[in-house]
Amino acid sequence: MSLIIESTDYIPMDSFPRKFRFVDEKYHKLSVADLARVKPLKKEKSKEINEKLSKFILDYQLSTERFSEIISIGEVHENSDTVNWLKQKETSFENEIIVSWDDDNCVLTDFKFFCSNWDDFCYPGSDDVIIISRNEKACLFYCHEDIFEFGVFK
Repeated sequence: MSLIIESTDYIPMDSFPRKFRFVDEKYHKLSVADLARVKPLKKEKSKEINEKLSKFILDYQLSTERFSEIISIGEVHENSDTVNWLKQKETSFENEIIVSWDDDNCVLTDFKFFCSNWDDFCYPGSDDVIIISRNEKACLFYCHEDIFEFGVFK
């Protein structure tokens, strides 16, 4: 799998359908510097990426056929250990990660930023989100049932 992203694959935040998560005070208005760390991708690129990533999920879980190790943490919005749990996975991720909600919505960001702001990316009850390292070593999956799974590729 190749996760090549060119400079022409980005769109402005104003054109991103999920921008409200990052620019609306009702949700979380990021600083200008932090907002620059969330780089939305064009629909065409999002679809290309999501088609590849969707093969890693089976019945709202990481597929055991694709991963040698899968660990999870539940009730993540109520769990005070969620950020620490995510940060413990940092060595498996390179700096840049791709966050994919669906065929139309993907962003490029960095893992540290994601760890600190994961709840802006993952809403319980509605979001199923795949987070993958660009080095293709590891993957996180957030299930709408408020569960994170972490997998290391076989």
